[in-house]
Amino acid sequence: MSPQAEKSSYAYVRMQLEDIAIQIKSRETSLDQCLDLYEEAIRLGNSCTELIDTTDFSVEELEQLNDEKMAVESQDVVSDEEGQHPEDVEERDKATDGQ
Repeated sequence: MSPQAEKSSYAYVRMQLEDIAIQIKSRETSLDQCLDLYEEAIRLGNSCTELIDTTDFSVEELEQLNDEKMAVESQDVVSDEEGQHPEDVEERDKATDGQ
């Protein structure tokens, strides 16, 4: 696979999106950097959509994509504490204990 084809592969784009998500969640990432990363994530997401729309998938590949989609959606519905910084959770817990 050529370097250009590698950069346009679904797996590569997905890996880039996961890396962006990690960077955005970091407290060391400034708001401006987060906004730039968000714009990059939108561009990569559009690239994924184009890749999926222009690819002929086998039944097995479609099932795998559906399974991955379901796994991602189930991660989005986890408890409120998931994805929050421990300090934020502690502050919230302290505030609710005093009520």
